[in-house]
Amino acid sequence: MLLYLTPWIDIPPAQYSFTTSPSPLVITQGEQQDIGVQLKSNNGIFAKAVSFIPSQNYSALKVLFNPDKLNASSFGIAPAPLRIQVPGNAQIGQYVIPILVNISTGSIFPSKFIQLAKANVSIPTQGYITTKANLTISVVEPPSVNQRVKDFWSTYGSLVSLVGAGFAGGASTVVFEYLKNRKKEKQT
Repeated sequence: MLLYLTPWIDIPPAQYSFTTSPSPLVITQGEQQDIGVQLKSNNGIFAKAVSFIPSQNYSALKVLFNPDKLNASSFGIAPAPLRIQVPGNAQIGQYVIPILVNISTGSIFPSKFIQLAKANVSIPTQGYITTKANLTISVVEPPSVNQRVKDFWSTYGSLVSLVGAGFAGGASTVVFEYLKNRKKEKQT
């Protein structure tokens, strides 16, 4: 029996990369952030990732797979949850962290090649590929006090102004009524 399996083998092998949510991935020193990552291949095939393991820990950054936030029914289609921990003393800059990914590949072996007693046989197969993909993280310094005030004011400034104007308007009405009543009392 001669089997020609080349159409079912990726030549050249697929290359994998991560897409992250949020993108780009920017984390402040001393911060911990939950992110979603999705594995993309250059051949367009969705891979069902089984596990993510940082292959080498070159830095103080910690990348942890967070199975508590995983929706197992959509694994492989939906982003997988990772938790990134950046210590407060981490150097500022861009980090490229290689991550080993164990990918489940399921397929049906071509049945037209195997015949038993003149019956076609479909053989479901399950294989695993271990590949590497790079996760890119930018670490920035914490914002200064001035920047925090500026960010707070740009976000909540209009609300604070509206509440302040309402309070000032209400307080001025009370003060004017008090002065008006006091003037009437003096005249009588």
